[in-house]
Amino acid sequence: MLSAYVAVIPIKSVNIPSIKAKALTYVYVSEHIGIYICFHIQNKIIDIMRSIVLNLSTLCMGFLAFSQNTNHHKSKKTANVATITHKNPKGLFDPTPFAFSHATTNKAEGKYVFISGQSGGEGLEHHLSKDFRTQVKFSLKNLETALADYKLGVNDILKITILIVDHDQEKLRIWTEEMHKVWKNNEFPASTLIPVPRLAIEDMLIEVDAIAFIKK
Repeated sequence: MLSAYVAVIPIKSVNIPSIKAKALTYVYVSEHIGIYICFHIQNKIIDIMRSIVLNLSTLCMGFLAFSQNTNHHKSKKTANVATITHKNPKGLFDPTPFAFSHATTNKAEGKYVFISGQSGGEGLEHHLSKDFRTQVKFSLKNLETALADYKLGVNDILKITILIVDHDQEKLRIWTEEMHKVWKNNEFPASTLIPVPRLAIEDMLIEVDAIAFIKK
């Protein structure tokens, strides 16, 4: 003889309304069929919960990958790329052998960086050599150090001004040679060289300031 009973699925840990409504449905069946229905619905709930967890895990992994990829592209975009345009009109002499350009400009949005005059002092002690070439090398090196703090290089310079004590043709030759060593692509900044009788500190033989451009 078949006995009828009410089958109720336990759902204390399930908070999904659609599942809850289905699980609380009263089922009038025989004892054997009722056991099968209870077991089937319980397994169905487990499968649904497992599917939800897997889907959430996949979604989180996808979002993380997208975020990392976006940050990677952002880091590339923020890196400064030289945008300086150098102009040497045909109506003027070629200044390249003398290590400067007649005019420069920029072709992007950004801001200017003004570098104070850099001497040829060596290290934190600011040791000044008696040798003019040595001071020229260190003045350019100090200029590069100041630029590096903005993640810039010499190719980001628009304009330089050079002050040389007791200037003559030999010092001009040395200065030009050292400029060519630093600006290897021969795309020089606009430049003004001013001979002076003396600089701020005794034994300073050269001072170089610069205006650079940093891309927005």
